[in-house]
Amino acid sequence: MGVSRALHEAGCRACIVALEPAESPAIAKGIGGPHRVEGIGAGFWPPHLSRQDVDEARAVPEAAARTMARRLTTEEGILAGTSTGLNVSAAVDLARELGPGATVVTVACDSGLTYLSGDLYDL
Repeated sequence: MGVSRALHEAGCRACIVALEPAESPAIAKGIGGPHRVEGIGAGFWPPHLSRQDVDEARAVPEAAARTMARRLTTEEGILAGTSTGLNVSAAVDLARELGPGATVVTVACDSGLTYLSGDLYDL
C-alpha cells in the first residue's frame, strides 16, 4: 500500500487494482468466504488498506490462480504460489482489456517452494 500511496501522491496516473480470491471478495463485494490462496483475501477489509489507496478491486477465481501458478512454472520457469498466480492471472486479463500499448505491472509475491508438499503442483 505504500507504493500505491507514493504513486498517487506523486501524481502518477497509474490505476491501482486490489486483488483477492473470488471465493472471498471482501474488498470487491464485502463478502468473506473460505479459499486456499495463502496470504490474501482474509475475508475482511485489511486494516492497512483504505479506499483511496485503490482505484478498483477485482476478484479472481482460485482455479485461475492455481492454473496460472502451474503455467508460470511449466512455461516460464517461475516457481510461484497461488497468490502470485492470482496476481499474474489478473494482470493478463487486465492487459487484454486495455489492449496493445498498455503497461500492466504486478508482483510475484511468493515462491512455490512451500506449495511442493501440497496439491498445487499435482498433475
